[in-house]
Amino acid sequence: CLSTHKLCPISERASIPTQLIEMTTCASGSGLKLRLVSSFNPQRKTYAALTYCWGGPQPMQLSQNNIEFYQESITWRDLPATIRDALETTHRLGVQYLWVDSLCIIQDAGDDK
Repeated sequence: CLSTHKLCPISERASIPTQLIEMTTCASGSGLKLRLVSSFNPQRKTYAALTYCWGGPQPMQLSQNNIEFYQESITWRDLPATIRDALETTHRLGVQYLWVDSLCIIQDAGDDK
């Protein structure tokens, strides 16, 4: 889409989210290591996005209290199935980053929403 469709050009002014979930293969070669990364890097990152109706309180949300923890690691088994499925699909498509509103927007910071 981005390289061959005339209606899908890459905009240099397109906004980039402040956080993305990064997926890398574990050192053991099995499974994915997940962590939250800042996307302020001037190098443009290709990412997929998941947005959906939460349907109620989320067991995992990004907050000012847990952002440093998520920057170290996000535990696969703690994620809702919807997010796990999106991560698997994104990885299979060869995309390293995923944006998910509940985990990439600091929910208790008005300036990040």
